[in-house]
Amino acid sequence: VKSSCNNGVEACLDLGAEKGYMKRMQLSCNNGEEVCLKLAYEQGNVEEVVSSCNDGSEACAELAADGGSVMKMVNSCNDGVQACVELAGDGGFVERLGSSCNNGVNACAELAASWGRVGELESSCKDGDEVCASLGNGGGVKIVKECCNSEESICSEVRSDGELIMRDPTCQEIPVLLEKALDLIEEEGADPDSVYSQ
Repeated sequence: VKSSCNNGVEACLDLGAEKGYMKRMQLSCNNGEEVCLKLAYEQGNVEEVVSSCNDGSEACAELAADGGSVMKMVNSCNDGVQACVELAGDGGFVERLGSSCNNGVNACAELAASWGRVGELESSCKDGDEVCASLGNGGGVKIVKECCNSEESICSEVRSDGELIMRDPTCQEIPVLLEKALDLIEEEGADPDSVYSQ
């Protein structure tokens, strides 16, 4: 799909849903509310979304939810309130999200909620109030780079340090890094010449 289906409400609703398949969407499905809502919903599969699904509230809501999958999204789903809410919720999967889901209130709220998974989140989910609220609530985001930058409520609904580490994917690597540091200290501590044993 290229340079198509622009300027309409729900223009690409369910386009690749219900075990459907789409190889690449480019410069399409822009400028409309819920324009890519449930695009790959219910085990649909979209390999690549490029410069699409922008400028609309809930433009990419539940895009890969309920077992759907998207391998790569770049420069998409920007400039909309709740643009990517529950994007990979309910067991959905997005391999890579780059420069997407920016500039919107609650843009990435519950992005990977309820067993959803996002492999890599880069330069995304920025510049909006509560932009990453409950981002990995019950799901997970493996790698987070230059994301979730917002002045207000970036980690809303987090009530303790432990909950922050368990629920906010920007902190998920902390326990792993801490464990590696302790292993290193233990290993070096057995060496009488180590700085850790002095």
